[in-house]
Amino acid sequence: MKIDIRPRFENLLKWLIPFFLLSVLANVIDSKLLGHAMDAAIANKGTFSIEIKNMLIGLKLIKFLFNIAVAVWLYFQAKDLKFNRFLWPIFGLIKPSGAIVIFMLILVYESMMKTCPEKLDLEEREPASGKMSP
Repeated sequence: MKIDIRPRFENLLKWLIPFFLLSVLANVIDSKLLGHAMDAAIANKGTFSIEIKNMLIGLKLIKFLFNIAVAVWLYFQAKDLKFNRFLWPIFGLIKPSGAIVIFMLILVYESMMKTCPEKLDLEEREPASGKMSP
């Protein structure tokens, strides 16, 4: 089975770009809303209104959509490649950028192992005597 990395990475970008843009927008709105919320809290003697609390929670959930998108993508990729389909999505939920990088590195490594194993296998280059052949 040949592992073609380019379509998998392009598929990842199709999944992530909308959620990433939504997350960036949520960060901008969150920072503006937090500034207004602090002003309102000072005016109300240290308490936030229920509306502001709900809006902040909603923005956090929108930011978490990026993590969910990474987890879903990792689930389908892991299932397709016969990796652990439960471990990778959990890793994607916890640390999405790290999960993507490590997953892609593993794909590159496995692709190299399948296309040129003789270059990566040290046992084949070393005879039983311990000396390397020319």
